[in-house]
Amino acid sequence: MIRNDGYLLLEDPDILTTKRELPPHDSLIYLFPDPKVDARLYEWEVLVRNDADDRIFVPADPNGPDSFVLEVSANQVTITPTAPRDTSTELQVQGHLLGDHTLLKAELKGLTTQIVFHRQPGDPTDFTTLEWIFYRWRPEENREYIREDEANYTLVAEVDKVTVTLTSPVTSWISVRLLGYTPGTGPGPGADEKVKVSSNDTTTDFLLPKLRAGTNITITEFNDGGYEQAEISAAGAGDSRYREKLIGAKNGVNQIFTTSQKFTRVTGKEEQVYYNGVLQEFGSGNDYTASESGGVGTGYDTINFSIAPLAKEKLEIIYIPQ
Repeated sequence: MIRNDGYLLLEDPDILTTKRELPPHDSLIYLFPDPKVDARLYEWEVLVRNDADDRIFVPADPNGPDSFVLEVSANQVTITPTAPRDTSTELQVQGHLLGDHTLLKAELKGLTTQIVFHRQPGDPTDFTTLEWIFYRWRPEENREYIREDEANYTLVAEVDKVTVTLTSPVTSWISVRLLGYTPGTGPGPGADEKVKVSSNDTTTDFLLPKLRAGTNITITEFNDGGYEQAEISAAGAGDSRYREKLIGAKNGVNQIFTTSQKFTRVTGKEEQVYYNGVLQEFGSGNDYTASESGGVGTGYDTINFSIAPLAKEKLEIIYIPQ
C-alpha cells in the first residue's frame, strides 16, 4: 500500500497496493515524495470493484468501459479514465517490482547492532549486483513495514550476504526486511529505455528515431522533457474529398446517385460510402455497388444502393478523384 507521504506500508515490498475513490470526470494522482520510491521500477495495474461481488477487485478491461490510461514518472502515477464517467469508481492499484529481486527477512531481540542476511543455499544471485532497500516493522501500525531512514544504518553487500549495521542498538524485539532488486531491468533509472522494431532488430534506439515518416506523414514530438508524446499526422495529396454529399433524388424509389467528380477504385484507395453516418459494405448483394457511367476505364462516378433512400436520409462519400 502506498501513502501520500511516500512510505511503503506493506508486508511484501514486491507488491504495492492502495484503494481510492475515483471521482466523476477526474483523475487519480499518487505522489511519491520519497526519492527512493521510484514508480518507474514497478509495472502498474488497475483493478476495479467487481459488480457481482463487491468484496473483490478484478483487473480493468483495457478494451471495456472501465479502461484507464496510466502515466508513470519517477515520483508519481496518474490514472485517467479513457472515457468520461458520471459516477465514482473505487479502484485498487498494484505495482509489481520489475526485474529480478529477492526479499530477505529477519527478527531481532535484545542489544543487537548488526543484522546479517545470508543467501539461501542454491541461490546463485550475486548480492553485490543488487540495489538494496531496508524496511523495519512499524511499531504503531499492525503488520506493516516502513522504509528505514538511511541515516539510521549502514549496509555492506557481499557476494553471498548483506550486513546491516544499525546506528543505535536494538533494545527490544523488531522485525526487519531487506529488498534487493536488479537495477536496469525495468524502465527506471539506469534502465535501457531503447526499443527494437522486432526480435531480430540489430540496433536499439529511442522510440522517436525508430519511427519513419512516409509520404504525406509527419511525426512531431510534444512535451519535450516532460510526459513526451509523438503525434503522427497524415496529410492528403490535396485531391481527397471528405464526406461529399451524393447527388440524386431521395424519394424511396431512386437507387442511383452520382459524385461531382470521377473517382478511382484501386486497392487501398477505395471510396467509403456512408448512409446516415454508417459505413456501407461494397459489392453485389451488399449495401451498394459502384460503376462508370461513361464505360470501363472512364472513371467511377455512380453509386447504386440496394435500398432506395428516403427523403430525410443522409448520403455521403469519401473518395479520391481521378
